[in-house]
This record gives sequence, C-alpha cells and structure tokens, in this order.
Amino acid sequence: MHKKLFARGDTAVLSGRFAPGDHLHLAIDFKGVGYKYVLNGVIAEQPWVTGRGWWRSFTRQTVRPEFPVSTSTKSIISTGDLTGLLRMDLEMNVTTAGEGAIIVSKANSVPSLTAPKVVTASCDAAAPPTT
Repeated sequence: MHKKLFARGDTAVLSGRFAPGDHLHLAIDFKGVGYKYVLNGVIAEQPWVTGRGWWRSFTRQTVRPEFPVSTSTKSIISTGDLTGLLRMDLEMNVTTAGEGAIIVSKANSVPSLTAPKVVTASCDAAAPPTT
C-alpha cells in the first residue's frame, strides 16, 4: 500500500464515520525529525509506537456540558510527538458510533529523510446482527 502521507503539504488528515464493532487498523512509518499527531473522536486511542527514536504520547479526556445541563458529552483526544525511524500502529475495535480522525503534521521546519508513509489503512465493517 505504501502511500505518501504528505502529498499536499505538511498536514494530512485521515477521517471517517465508524460504527460499533468496526475493526480499524492503521500503520504509518516515520523517518525523520519533528512530527506530531492528534487522534480524536471514536478512534482516539493511544497508538502503539515502535522503532528507533524518540516519541511522547498521551491521551486526555474532557467532559463538556451541553444543554440541557443534565447531559454531557465526553471528548477524548490522543496526541503525540514523533522523531526517528518509527512505526505508529493503531489497531482497535470501535466501541461507539461516530466520527473519528487522525491528523499528522510536521512540528517544525527541519527537513525529513522521507515523508511518512501509510503502510496499512483498513476498516472492516462490523458484522450485521444475526436474527
């Protein structure tokens, strides 16, 4: 699959609408200095990062009240910084219906060896319920 992630600038967004039970697998190879990512929505999990280099990743959850006041929504965001020869791998079964996205961008102006490449990007739909 090896698709260049930054074909149109220094930011790439992969997004979609997901259903409970969808199986998502996304792997991106990084070779260079100063990248950052944001995962949000229903796919906001902390990804697995392997390789030689430095990375930092964290997940935060905020609760935003909506009206009527008796209800609230949770907003989950995973963010991280990546430098080196790394692979970021996100594999999950979606538990909640909704939108989700990953945003990958260059965090500085230092040139990279090569642009990040998408190694795997798949989403297998949840099996329909049997009756």
